[in-house]
Amino acid sequence: MINGLQQGQKLLVLRYGKQIIQNCIELHQEKAEELGYCWFGKLGTVPSKKSIEAILEAEKPSIVLYSRGAAYLCEISEVAYEKPKEGYPDYYEEELFQKFTYPTVYFKLVSIESLDINALEKFRVVSSGNSAINTLLHSMSSFLFIEYGKAGTLNVKLKDEKKIKEREQLPENDCVYRKDGRCSLKSFVNYQYECDRPSNCLRQKR
Repeated sequence: MINGLQQGQKLLVLRYGKQIIQNCIELHQEKAEELGYCWFGKLGTVPSKKSIEAILEAEKPSIVLYSRGAAYLCEISEVAYEKPKEGYPDYYEEELFQKFTYPTVYFKLVSIESLDINALEKFRVVSSGNSAINTLLHSMSSFLFIEYGKAGTLNVKLKDEKKIKEREQLPENDCVYRKDGRCSLKSFVNYQYECDRPSNCLRQKR
């Protein structure tokens, strides 16, 4: 299914736990096979509506369900904030609703496919540009807003944007080539000479 994703497609990674029930994914798969869909309820912090709207814009909206050592790529057709009338695994009633524990958002899964953990290298966290798998291994966040694309693309973009921002912040009498008060431009005649007034230099770059 990963081949069906579009370059730049936005997805959410949702962590799921096994403390309530060990085989929760299998039970969701069984319900999906029975009905053609299955609701997955996320407990805790709700992803922003902006991020949810972004994933729903895709031709095949998808999320990733992740637990250490296992990941599943799921196509979704709908998102709801109220308890569905039906279509969720039976254990929700006894283990959640009867204990007054309610998910904060529900995702309607129409397919649930195992995803190789290494494939998460192909996804980048939108906010940082870091690989999804690296972030998941070093973060306890219950969800991540990610983007599918070629490795390194987002990192390069973020670095370029950072450089531009740094240059925009340089004052009038400064220069990107001025390091510790000296010129660091090797191709310039004043290389390694002291530079007191960059604004008077023909090679000044801010």
